[in-house]
Amino acid sequence: MNLKRTMLGAAIAAAVGSPAAYAVDLSQISINGFGSVIGGMTLDDNETYFGNDDRLAFQPESRFALQIGAPIGEKWSATAQILARGENNFDPAFEWAYIGYQATDDLKILMGRQRFKLYKYSDYVDVGYAYPWLRTPQGVYALPFSSGDGVSAIYTTYSGDLEMTFTGAAQGITIPDYVATGGELEPTNLNIELAYFTSADFVYNELNFGFNVAYVPDFTLDIRNGSADLNKLMGVLETGNVDLDDNGTIDLVLPKSDQQDIDDVDVSHDSTLLYGVYFGYDPGPFFLLAEYTVIDYDPSILADTESMYVTLGARHNLWTFHATYGIDKNEVSSSADARVIPALASSVKAAISTQLEDSTTTSFGVRYDIETGIALKGDFTLYQNTEGPAVDAKVVAVGVDFVF
Repeated sequence: MNLKRTMLGAAIAAAVGSPAAYAVDLSQISINGFGSVIGGMTLDDNETYFGNDDRLAFQPESRFALQIGAPIGEKWSATAQILARGENNFDPAFEWAYIGYQATDDLKILMGRQRFKLYKYSDYVDVGYAYPWLRTPQGVYALPFSSGDGVSAIYTTYSGDLEMTFTGAAQGITIPDYVATGGELEPTNLNIELAYFTSADFVYNELNFGFNVAYVPDFTLDIRNGSADLNKLMGVLETGNVDLDDNGTIDLVLPKSDQQDIDDVDVSHDSTLLYGVYFGYDPGPFFLLAEYTVIDYDPSILADTESMYVTLGARHNLWTFHATYGIDKNEVSSSADARVIPALASSVKAAISTQLEDSTTTSFGVRYDIETGIALKGDFTLYQNTEGPAVDAKVVAVGVDFVF
């Protein structure tokens, strides 16, 4: 007899047979959802911008989500959110799947899959109805993932008219088909062992400001499976063996590279620091938003990034008009190309320069609130870049954001 199965079966039978198992108040279960139907295109045939090209398409930026929440007793609750993105062929995936414990009136503990707290709009970055833009400023909100598994604590308190929220979290994630933003990698494996987050948010009347900090002590991006050229380059750095024709025959033997030079190209068990600050002023008729973020990597092919945006908007009845200006600067984090032998210098430099960027983004948008819960939006974005592989682009898009 399997004792573990017998005990489990008895426990399930006892739970199902107890009156408490039927004490579920369906009226307390909340089912909500949101979505965005967005059609966009670039104005020239050689331009691309976050999934958009010169053909009008609704799939790249559209998304749908369903969220379910339910109380469990007096202090516990469960929340799940399933999100289907057009860029992923609308394959549904769990963005949220956590259990919450209301320890005190001010302190809540969350355990499971939840948002990484990286930006001002991290908690509802996919809820287009929650912000004025058709899409969040893409330089600051560049990371193509937003959730991880772990535990977090949220503490909210007040001092007069000042509301203060502090968050601490430890989360990790493994993504088998990650695509590095701005680079030339095919989908490959990304593993974040455990990242540590802290943030503070302050609301004082019409003012909102705060900061976010994240430290990732150990993450790996499998660049070898993401690029045949990088796989070949890493092999040459490690062994010195060069196969010029890719036929398996060693045509040339070079000196092996130092381990530091290998590590300064590869992305294996690296660390990174992410931090940002934001500010908002919204008295009603007009509003001002600004955000600044930095990602500082260990030396590798990944580029250190510095991004910011400023948005100014005005409201008139059901209309909202806004303009945004953003600056994004990606700089190489590695100097391995200056240390390897001359025969490899150009290849290494090309590898660590794929994410270079020095760009500005200017966008103008309009929002019309058809009724509560649904808004029509339009946007024109001009992207201009002077460094790296990304090309200039002019993008027009229209969309409908809704919540229910």
